[in-house]
Amino acid sequence: MMERHFQQRETSSGNSNVQKFLTEVMRRLRKSGTPSQTPRDTRRADLYFEEVRLHHPKDAVHGPYLMPLVTLRTSSCGWSATSGCTMCGYHLGSTGRHPTSTEDLLEQTRWAIRRVDPGLYHTLVFTSNGSFLDPDEVPDVLRPTLLRMLYDAGFRFVVVETRPRFVTNERLDNINDCVASDGM
Repeated sequence: MMERHFQQRETSSGNSNVQKFLTEVMRRLRKSGTPSQTPRDTRRADLYFEEVRLHHPKDAVHGPYLMPLVTLRTSSCGWSATSGCTMCGYHLGSTGRHPTSTEDLLEQTRWAIRRVDPGLYHTLVFTSNGSFLDPDEVPDVLRPTLLRMLYDAGFRFVVVETRPRFVTNERLDNINDCVASDGM
């Protein structure tokens, strides 16, 4: 009975009302203040480990494994400033709307490399506090350098997260070019 009532309400109100409601909820939550508004140490990244239930890329026999997730402390996602995604908490580790310097991003990458052994963890999630391909979070000219640092350290499977609007042929070519010279 309750399910039928919900379906009727959803059909009669349309998706736009649901979207408006969720946007308003997220806007109010973001406006109420978050830890991202407190000063952050921008010389180190955040490091988490997530259980992945897919087969390991180098060992399809074994099941779940731990995968490190490195989140660079950057300004928060532009989408987060207007409403944000209901399932995303990246803004909590961000520097708010304060940009992170190139030197700090380099140091955060060095920090992560010192703490994650590529011999033990073949796959690394390496992203910013929003969209890794957003030039406001990670400058286009710096991104290949960061990825090359990971490659030189021994990481061969690197996952990044980004919003689709930042995916361009030029950015993908730049990422590919930073490791293609070694025949990868």
